[in-house]
Amino acid sequence: MPAGLMIDVAARTQGSMHMSSVIRLIGALEPATLPVAEKAVRPLVAGGPRVLVFDLKDLDFISSTGVGFLLGAKADMEKRKGACYLTNVPPKIRKAFDVMKALPDAAIFKSVAELDEYLASIQRKVDEGQDA
Repeated sequence: MPAGLMIDVAARTQGSMHMSSVIRLIGALEPATLPVAEKAVRPLVAGGPRVLVFDLKDLDFISSTGVGFLLGAKADMEKRKGACYLTNVPPKIRKAFDVMKALPDAAIFKSVAELDEYLASIQRKVDEGQDA
């Protein structure tokens, strides 16, 4: 049976503005650990930064409930004109998303650095007058 869940949240700021939060999930994201995830993530989704980044490098297990939780966070962020991304997705966790056909490839990145480069390229395109 999967172990518990630990969460580490790091705010990324620009000046005094809270731009994004990197949420590192450690352990298992499943029904028994969902209250821990909700307690940490819901306040950020409700009114925190414009971007949430879930770092899944240390996620050992995800159930359909866990996938639903991440999809719900993504949907809630989009409702308030924010964004939600996944980074460092282990192969077995990626397989769970693939089997469920849950997330488009554009929302999954190998690392936070890859995500930052993607976001920088979008912003450069906007600066150049192109529609990202």
